[in-house]
Amino acid sequence: QNVLHLGRLDEFEIIHHLASGATGHLFRARDTKLTRSVAVKVLRAELCTSRPARQRFLQEANAIARVNSDHIVKVFDVREPDAFAPYLVMEFIDGMSAQQMQAAGQRPDQRTAVGWICQVLEGLDAAHAVGVVHRDVKPGNILLERKSGRAKLVDFGLARLNEDSFDLTSPGSIAGTPGYMAPEQILDAHEANEVSDVYSVAVVLYELLTGELPFRGSTRMV
Repeated sequence: QNVLHLGRLDEFEIIHHLASGATGHLFRARDTKLTRSVAVKVLRAELCTSRPARQRFLQEANAIARVNSDHIVKVFDVREPDAFAPYLVMEFIDGMSAQQMQAAGQRPDQRTAVGWICQVLEGLDAAHAVGVVHRDVKPGNILLERKSGRAKLVDFGLARLNEDSFDLTSPGSIAGTPGYMAPEQILDAHEANEVSDVYSVAVVLYELLTGELPFRGSTRMV
């Protein structure tokens, strides 16, 4: 199959850009050593000189690596090259996010929606069992695998590990997406716990079933 490579990063041939977020860019790549597709998440260049930003980015790998679940996207490696931004090498999921599905005007039936939510809860249960709280469960962070139909939770960039030394969130700051956040998490990110993640999952289920969020308005109103 002929594909256009955007370049090479160590043994990874970058095939195309998948998405960009506040902290990084996500690419589909080919692992030339193991001959498989992977996802490569690269820290934004403007954040590379920020030590807290680098720590949080590497903490994502630490958080995911702790969890063993079919419903959490796996991390294979983390690299910190001398002359390039830090990057994560992760499992590539062929599919779309629940947010992309909604944007395309697709709505799952009730049984399918509940099935996805149960799978997300399984993934969260495995994360919580090893002391990882996600803190940003939302449709954009739930990937739906095209072939199997399985739901997988991604983006542990805001995750809190239960050791105080790992929580890089400033006291009193907001960490998460307000429309999906539990009240205690909005008041103080340090108060977010396993139950806060479950609250966020319930909001996602409400949105999947009704097509809208339970609370609407400006960020401050929500």
